[in-house]
Amino acid sequence: MTKKKFKIIIIKNIKFFTQSYLKNMSLKAQISDDETFEKIKTGFKINLIQMKDGETGKMIWDCKNLDLSSPHLTIKISKELLKCKLIKRNVNFSSIEKIEDLELIQNFYLMGELLESSRFKFGFVIPNSTNDWEQIIEAKEEGVLPAEILSGKLNVETLFLCEGRIIVKNKILIYYV
Repeated sequence: MTKKKFKIIIIKNIKFFTQSYLKNMSLKAQISDDETFEKIKTGFKINLIQMKDGETGKMIWDCKNLDLSSPHLTIKISKELLKCKLIKRNVNFSSIEKIEDLELIQNFYLMGELLESSRFKFGFVIPNSTNDWEQIIEAKEEGVLPAEILSGKLNVETLFLCEGRIIVKNKILIYYV
């Protein structure tokens, strides 16, 4: 049986991980019960996520006050996003507590099989702050899989971490409309 490799997008200057490397990463670390870490988890909030066409600036998807308390979310995104050569994503978030090393890991699964993983590092977060975190996402030259294949079958596991410990973990099922 031959395994097919699919790439959805390529992120500039971001390290990609193979499935075997991901399995060996410390993502399985248990969330600490220590009081400071609990305060970090409680005080962390995503206020807004926006995705724009990186070339034209046209808004494609905008989500305010994303409910991170649910481990499973479903969202609808315009299939126009899949046609963009560049995507500008802005994550606006607030933190009551200081965070030493904030990072975001996203694992993309199509029908349960890992396609791609990406890691974004924000770094230090000032206590009692609201921050904008912009990422530029570049599509592969050969393009992406069509919406008909991805819609309702693409799950994005999203993990926000503080010093390698999970603050928030969600699986987001994406429908392209």
